[in-house]
Amino acid sequence: MAFVGLVGVGVGVAGHKLYLKATGPSGAEPEAEESAPKAGHTANKPDRIFSYRQKEVDKIFSMVCVGEQDVGKTCLVQRYIKDEFKEHTTPTIGCDLQVKHIHHRGQAVQLMLYDTAGMERFRFIVSSYYRKANGAVLAFDLTSRESFETIETHWLPEVDRYAPQNVFKLLVGTKSDLTDHRAVGLEEVTAFAREHGLAYVETSAKADKDSVAKAFEKMVDGMIGSTPLGPVVRETISLSTQSGTVLSGYCCA
Repeated sequence: MAFVGLVGVGVGVAGHKLYLKATGPSGAEPEAEESAPKAGHTANKPDRIFSYRQKEVDKIFSMVCVGEQDVGKTCLVQRYIKDEFKEHTTPTIGCDLQVKHIHHRGQAVQLMLYDTAGMERFRFIVSSYYRKANGAVLAFDLTSRESFETIETHWLPEVDRYAPQNVFKLLVGTKSDLTDHRAVGLEEVTAFAREHGLAYVETSAKADKDSVAKAFEKMVDGMIGSTPLGPVVRETISLSTQSGTVLSGYCCA
């Protein structure tokens, strides 16, 4: 079982079941996820949310990153989460969960980013991550016309079908630094985005990390605007690991 993310959250598939596990810096399991309510506040309406490793946050947002294999989804997520770029990455199997805590416009926000597999044989798994998503990154490779066309024929219909009605959708063109190999023009993409009500940005995880940061800033702004009362779902559930250990934690997937 592989563990990923800044807080050590692992995601995998056992049969058709999702299992997660959160660990602390030393590998130990985290303490209980909620503390006693503060004076003047009830347990049902805390003024703060307690997430993994007892980190206080104002909002928890869940987002999925979807698109064809090799468009650069993992590079996009890794650049944002860890500010690193790897020229060669292994294909995502099922889904990798990455967690990032940020301060955005005066609020402490926990982002749960689901980096999904683009391979067709994993698509039945990927669709399950849409249901409680606050945001969806629809990624395509600017040097691959086919990857752009599948946004319209597959990925956008999938999000529209399975995700909540108020999910914020961001179209992201990757590999913008490869200008000599560009296969999709800016006018065509912006017209498509306008037609389908999508926000659009172009990024280069390799050569322009600021473009990646701005893309996710736009995503957070969009999710806050789409869900003014907070994330779509916030609940305490039991998470079963492959070994059968049961943990308690917040889940937005």
